[in-house]
Amino acid sequence: MKVTIRKRLLDGGEQYSLRLDIYPPVPDPESGKMVRFHKLGMYLHVNPKTSEARAENKRTKALADTIRAKVELQLQAGEYGFLVKRTDVDFIAYFKKLITGKVKQHTVNTWKNALHPLLVFAKIDDEHPLYFSRITRDFMEKYKAYLLSYLSQNAASVYFAIFRIALNHAYQHDIIKVRVTDHVKPIPAVRTKIVHLTGAELKALYKTPCGNPTAKKAALFSALTGMRFSDLKQLRWEDIGVDDNGGHVIHFRQKKTGTLNYMPISSEALSLLGAANTVLVFPFLTHAIVSRSYRSHFLRWLQDAGITKHVTFHTFRHTFATLLLFHGTNINIVSAMLGHADLKTTMVYAHVVDESRRAASTAITLVD
Repeated sequence: MKVTIRKRLLDGGEQYSLRLDIYPPVPDPESGKMVRFHKLGMYLHVNPKTSEARAENKRTKALADTIRAKVELQLQAGEYGFLVKRTDVDFIAYFKKLITGKVKQHTVNTWKNALHPLLVFAKIDDEHPLYFSRITRDFMEKYKAYLLSYLSQNAASVYFAIFRIALNHAYQHDIIKVRVTDHVKPIPAVRTKIVHLTGAELKALYKTPCGNPTAKKAALFSALTGMRFSDLKQLRWEDIGVDDNGGHVIHFRQKKTGTLNYMPISSEALSLLGAANTVLVFPFLTHAIVSRSYRSHFLRWLQDAGITKHVTFHTFRHTFATLLLFHGTNINIVSAMLGHADLKTTMVYAHVVDESRRAASTAITLVD
């Protein structure tokens, strides 16, 4: 039993298609007809003129030869399963199955969010298929460039990494025959500068009136508890209770990770909330934060308090974590209070504190 690689010039004369020639012929497992060749669905450049094209030809030839050797061994063992035609699989449907069956609970929302830009790039919605055969090296490179064109590098890094994980999972489970991710580099993550407020700046904001009282109250509460906007907007009064020592605590399920969090809060944080006369602690918070007037009120509030930093609502969560560490709170405790699933996520705040302490160490000098 012998298997050889043959190439056939395609119309246009720019590519060869590759196939396996089988001698002697073998019976097709489905039709029973004798088969003498098998298309690989792989192609070579004719007279490659660039180093990239030559390198791609080299990789394709190596992969084709690996398949040839594998098929030859199967034929010698009397196995003809490779001849069965596989129907193309929808990547979107496969991706959704991974979300429901394989993905860790705290990353489910991130996976769901990662699907949207792929659908936009592929010009489809989630009811239409994106077949694996369409996802080539060229497709991946263009998708990577698309992500980087409108997302931050770190967000693009996460979404592209999830895309690669799904493709590698398909390869490992024999859904696809070629590991297309091997020759497409991931998007590297970069350490971003974390903006946080000092204790003095936080006090200045507390004393400064704001044209949007709901936004002010929620922002300061976030600075005292570390809670995200997504968690604050669904916080209910019934989530606030008293522990065995008489202190106030919040029990809530994090919107981002889906995990249940236990958050002790100070009496000062509780006093910000006022009276419990609604179901939600911050009713209409989404409108207060995303309304057209929000940004102008928010910027005026910062300006009136003498703050010139680029501050967003999430800055108050950064402030909570940074100030806790700056005042000596154990990083494991800070990580638990933030609801981080991995201590590595919290470590970025430790770097901020280290930089602040380094700057403080040079503030006193003996030489002019």
